[in-house]
Amino acid sequence: MSTISVVTDNSSIKYERQRFSLDSFTDDEIEKRLNNRCCCNKLNILTSLQLLALTNFLLDGLCTYLSVQTVIAYGFALSSAGSLLCLCAVISAVQEEKQKMMAGTVIWVGLKSVVLTALWLTAVAAFIDFSLNDETYTLSLELKILLCIIPFSVFLLCLQWWLSRRVTNYIQARDEFYVIPSAAGSFRLRDSLRKYLGAKLAKIDVEKY
Repeated sequence: MSTISVVTDNSSIKYERQRFSLDSFTDDEIEKRLNNRCCCNKLNILTSLQLLALTNFLLDGLCTYLSVQTVIAYGFALSSAGSLLCLCAVISAVQEEKQKMMAGTVIWVGLKSVVLTALWLTAVAAFIDFSLNDETYTLSLELKILLCIIPFSVFLLCLQWWLSRRVTNYIQARDEFYVIPSAAGSFRLRDSLRKYLGAKLAKIDVEKY
């Protein structure tokens, strides 16, 4: 009997924490966190994030091809492998709503954007230095295209980082507001969820008429 009592008490504590998290937001804040649209509600953030992760992976492959005659091709090849794993993680996290896995992709994208920015600045500085010392020095067409692609790739990485954070918060919000734990007193969470959904439906009816 004592063991059952301890388990019930622990479940009640977990439920109380989750209920406090739910009640700490207003209806407008809840609706904002559960919004999965962006760009004036025209795009779905989940689909956009997956397409963006795929684009960044393809850009890494293109950068690897353009730099194949240089030593940095190894770095881009490693980056391509990491981007492929990141793409798989993003798809899996979106499909199965895994918050921790999505948060892990945020770290990878952030580190990659910093490294690419440092690499681009170093390459540009080296090119300017060589050009000043030797007026006949020129870059190959592949490297010129590569130097133009890297800033665009960094921009897309920053966009992916922002979308990944939004999706992470969205998944967390769904866990907090929609998942009902089987714990003592969970009927109160159902009641709060019922009130929120009722208020949302009432708001829709008012806007319709």
